[in-house]
Amino acid sequence: MGCRNLWRFFANKKHKPLTRYLRHQRRALTKPESKVRIDIQGSIFPTIRYAYSHSSSLDATHKLVLKRIKQLGSREDSVLYFDGNPAQEKQETHQQRANAREKALKNAEEKVDEFAERVENGLRIRKQQYIDVNKNLAKGFCWDPEARESLIIYLEKENWTVVRSPTEADVQIAADCKEGDVVISGDSDLAIHPNVTMIWRPISGGRFLEYKMEDVMESLGAISRTQLTVLGIVSHNDYNKNIYGLGCATNFSIIKSLSGTDVPRMVADYLADSRVIVKNKDKLNFDASIRVFAFGQQTPVPRQESSLCTVTADKIKAKFNIAKERLAQRKKAEAEAELSAKSAMTYDRVYRHKASQTFNRYRVIDRPPPQDKPIGNRNTPDVERQDQPAPSAPPATYRPRYSMKSHKRTAHDPPGAMKQYKLKPWKNKSENPDDTATAPITDEPKAPRRGPRLPSIDRMTKAQLVKALAWEHPMATLGIGTLAANVKNVLKVKDVSRDPVELAEDSAVAKETIDCVRTIVKEANQVKRKCQGLFGAYFERVDRDGATADDKEFLKEICPPIPREMTEDAASNTLPSQDSTILIDDDHTSDRQVQFIGCFMRYLYSNNYPRNTGIGIIVNSFIMRLEQMKLHKPVRARGSIDVKPEFSSGELVRSASTQLAVEMRKIYWHGTVELLEQLRTQFERDKKQIAPSIPADEDKKVNAQKGVDDPKGVDAVDKDTASNKDKNKDGNNRQSSGITLSIHNNLSAVENFSKLNKLARNPRRNIPLSSREHGFLSFSEAELLILFCGRPLLQNRIRSWADHTFSTKPSLHDLKNIWLNTLEPGFLIKMLLAEVGPKDLTSRQRGKAGYRGAIKLNTLEEIRDHLRPLREGSLDPGDYNSKGYALRGSIRTDGFQIQLLGFKIRELQRCRFKRAGSYPLPPRLTSTVGGLDYYLTEIRNIAETPADVARLWPHCPPDDIKVLCFDLGQAFVAGASVLLPDTAGSTPSTALFDPTLSTSSSALVSHTPSAVSSASTTLTSSSASSPSTSSSQVFHNVAVSQKAVSQPTLRHRRWMEEAKAIAPEGGENSISDLESSLPPLRGEGASVIKYLEVLETVQDPLDDFYNGRNMLYKRHAWDAKRAKQEEFRKVADRLLNAIGGSVGAKRKDDNMVVIGIGLGQFKSNSGLTSLHESFLTFFVQLARSLGYIVVGVNEFYTSKKCPTCEQFVCQVNIRRLYCKNCKSYIHRDIMAGHNLCNVVKSYLTNQERPTYLQPVDENGNMPWKDNAGTNRSLIQEPSPVPNPVPSHPTKRSQPAPAAESCQGPSRPSKKSKATVDDRTL
Repeated sequence: MGCRNLWRFFANKKHKPLTRYLRHQRRALTKPESKVRIDIQGSIFPTIRYAYSHSSSLDATHKLVLKRIKQLGSREDSVLYFDGNPAQEKQETHQQRANAREKALKNAEEKVDEFAERVENGLRIRKQQYIDVNKNLAKGFCWDPEARESLIIYLEKENWTVVRSPTEADVQIAADCKEGDVVISGDSDLAIHPNVTMIWRPISGGRFLEYKMEDVMESLGAISRTQLTVLGIVSHNDYNKNIYGLGCATNFSIIKSLSGTDVPRMVADYLADSRVIVKNKDKLNFDASIRVFAFGQQTPVPRQESSLCTVTADKIKAKFNIAKERLAQRKKAEAEAELSAKSAMTYDRVYRHKASQTFNRYRVIDRPPPQDKPIGNRNTPDVERQDQPAPSAPPATYRPRYSMKSHKRTAHDPPGAMKQYKLKPWKNKSENPDDTATAPITDEPKAPRRGPRLPSIDRMTKAQLVKALAWEHPMATLGIGTLAANVKNVLKVKDVSRDPVELAEDSAVAKETIDCVRTIVKEANQVKRKCQGLFGAYFERVDRDGATADDKEFLKEICPPIPREMTEDAASNTLPSQDSTILIDDDHTSDRQVQFIGCFMRYLYSNNYPRNTGIGIIVNSFIMRLEQMKLHKPVRARGSIDVKPEFSSGELVRSASTQLAVEMRKIYWHGTVELLEQLRTQFERDKKQIAPSIPADEDKKVNAQKGVDDPKGVDAVDKDTASNKDKNKDGNNRQSSGITLSIHNNLSAVENFSKLNKLARNPRRNIPLSSREHGFLSFSEAELLILFCGRPLLQNRIRSWADHTFSTKPSLHDLKNIWLNTLEPGFLIKMLLAEVGPKDLTSRQRGKAGYRGAIKLNTLEEIRDHLRPLREGSLDPGDYNSKGYALRGSIRTDGFQIQLLGFKIRELQRCRFKRAGSYPLPPRLTSTVGGLDYYLTEIRNIAETPADVARLWPHCPPDDIKVLCFDLGQAFVAGASVLLPDTAGSTPSTALFDPTLSTSSSALVSHTPSAVSSASTTLTSSSASSPSTSSSQVFHNVAVSQKAVSQPTLRHRRWMEEAKAIAPEGGENSISDLESSLPPLRGEGASVIKYLEVLETVQDPLDDFYNGRNMLYKRHAWDAKRAKQEEFRKVADRLLNAIGGSVGAKRKDDNMVVIGIGLGQFKSNSGLTSLHESFLTFFVQLARSLGYIVVGVNEFYTSKKCPTCEQFVCQVNIRRLYCKNCKSYIHRDIMAGHNLCNVVKSYLTNQERPTYLQPVDENGNMPWKDNAGTNRSLIQEPSPVPNPVPSHPTKRSQPAPAAESCQGPSRPSKKSKATVDDRTL
């Protein structure tokens, strides 16, 4: 132990020891005869304890200790010192340690007994119980003399110089130490001995802290070595306690005023001090410490023959091992019982997809299969039941959630009221496949495009290589979990088998890293919200009082005027271009708006006024303007000396300023354009409603009542003026009832937005105020380096990695611009934040690691080798097969989660944006090199000829291709149906999907042709099938409701409502009441200034709820998000199971499948959040990555015609339909999915849409047919049925002349998804 708190005392006195490595020992030995004197027990006692406690043999123990000794010094220069017999002067300390060991062993025995009892009773064993036993056994460890002598003999045989000290090793080292020697020990006692001149204190990572006693005494105020020795004597050490109330700091203040070279005399002077006399009630004289430290004398005490604690510890370990063996046997028996129970279940299909094993409070757990129970009459008395045995229940069938149903339609009586769907003549000509405006885009490459101007690959720097990667590969945000878990994992703070000293240091570094990142995120978000509030208050005051010339300039700096091209109508049928993909670097500051906001936010954080140069002049003027408006009160006066904050302001606010600039453009640029379109639509609608009832001469009065003639609104000009005619030439201005709605290019975006927002019926918020929870911010490695160096502990750890690069102590500039630029992107992230790029992992381990296992840290030379063929154009994209992710060297974090920014190596930007090259581009439909997130190609543009079908599904007849289709909706996320081929090989038919069978070919059990109608007949016939035939057909479908998928979200909302209803500790009002007390930010009476005034009074409890309390709110939100993703994976897995696939497996080559998705689009007007878009994106990317062909299908008539009898159905309610011919009910989304399957099957077999789903115009022609001019009238009335129900000719009950989905019977389709994609053949 040494002198208590002496190392910490040195650190408090600003002494910073140098960090050394083993390779520096040669240079530290200043003389040829100098030696490295190692105190074995004071340096590696934790390693000795671990080796003797965990090694299986004595030889393995010796080798482990020797390995640690080699990390301290070489055999030639080192002398090893071992403790001998106990010293009389240290008897009290020995007794205290013996009592502590005895107490620890007693606690360990109690914990082992408790552990064994829980094992016998079959109770759960927790991780903490293992830790308690091992911790107490470690505290009770005693290194007996026999084991010590055995190690000494082993080291002597290995030719090490060993010294057996008569008593304490540190006294012997001090006696033998000479000038120039290096002493290695963790005991601070050696710093008190006068002969010791240099101490190397071992720490983690093979490093040492070098304490030169001359430098130490200089840091303490140039004290003498005698004063330092007296300081150690009178402070708490192994031989004497200190006087109560007099620690190192107080004793130092007394001793530094004393003088002399005689240690006993100086100690006597210390005891004679008045401050010591008052405290020295026990009359301590420090004789034992003086004898040891001043004269190097100790009195040995004969050692004991055996150690009782060692014998007791061995017994406890043996008992603990027996209990662990019994636990292993119990777990094995439970696993066998569980396996046998699963094998006995009716539903024994094994899925590759497994739920996450990590704890998630919102994860939906599948219910277990129901058990067979006897069924009896509950009204029968118990006496009669004994005589009459109860009949057994039929065998229960267990169907997992979201799995396909296999059932037959049964006849039902018609409902009392329903709406009959009727044919509506086709009018929309733009959906004609022959229309050139909606023709598919070919896969022809575009003109060559020049990338960023960069030097040759061999001359590129690290930043330029990252830019080149961004040009060649798309970016990806990789979520790897929580910040705390990743930091603790990379520093291995949970590994209890490590050296305790290293473990303690790494634990401190982990804690400091987590706290530093969270503090950075908190400070940046607070500065961002403060900046938003000041901007909002300024906008409100300027709008109320009017803008001066300076205000107009400030508004243009905050948000520039709207570009003219934004107001023009976007060209239809265009592909995304890499022109819109900005290669933003983390240090990108070329945007003037970002510069202005960043400079202002730096001022808000540091309270230091900007320099009067460049953008700083404008920011200073803006600050003075805020002071004049009394919106901002500076913390410091102008001209005062700048104060250095904890973190560098530029690196802290860079991400937040960029985000705020983007948010400003979004709300004021795009929001203004959207308001303009809304007002045009609003005025046109009002004109149509008012025109029939109001004379033309009163039109101006009506417009004046609307407020459109307000000079603060839009301009009101006459139609016949020349200026008005000029304005109507472009798309920026449009007349409506004599009024011109326009965006003024000479005004700032804020002014345009404010003027249009006043005219809107539902005005918007005029400032993008962030949410109360801390948002995600991005930081590059260079920024993290500067920010981390604001904490001394992290700065020392980073400098220790860079010491070998520099001969002297490097500065932060050298670390950032020299050292970091020579390392691979992501080095600092790997060392402190996330364990990425692990090596030698099995496929199972790599799957568990997720993104962390797929990331590879590439050196700069490896990046150059990867980019060279891409930039030279010598790589054929068709042969490109690289995988994984490459780190960009940046992170995104909100203080709780952490995300890594990387590049998708498996995708190429040249294929995505169709950049021309010497090799042809691979087809997008079957290749993922061009990316997964792309528009769906409609089936009619894919299967145009039989050759196209044979090319995409080779060696497979069209009738044997499996078809999975689903219709997306709001109330139901997906209504899916599947058509499986006939394995009998006779007639193509619909096969029965049995969920109890495996995914092999035996799972497709077909019916006889007489029992099931032929698939080809159903798809191509234009006449209705008989009800008797359709009643025997087997259907395989499932409807996934939004309520089922949204259970994690709903449960999280319920928890949040309950948590907000509770008042915080020390407060009277709940969180809900505090949020309700805030003034509105939009609508009537909205005021940003009032909102900020009230928010300041309730900010602390709100911030504590959303960002404090151990991140409780974010933990719940993250669990709910993961549970929702797990539900999506389950739905996708069940859908792929129906066609012989799985989420965790690539599609087999012999499994020919096509997946069709309805292209209908709709908007949710009910206020509910629809999941269909998010599930569509998730499923399409997942299916394409697994090798499935995913196509789009036009939904025309799919929700109105029965797929069996091909007639219009009736609507009972919004989701339930009734077919009069089949006399059966059917779910709307399931029927749409079945019709989509028929459409896909028809294109595969006949390369055209089924006749009963073709649109018909007024003349009875089918415009989607190739011979559109031929009269092919198929307008039919529904078949007569008994007791016909009168139809309701409402608008909603009529079939739409476009694609449909689950939202309603009539809805226009979205051309961009149906036709914007390219043809891939």
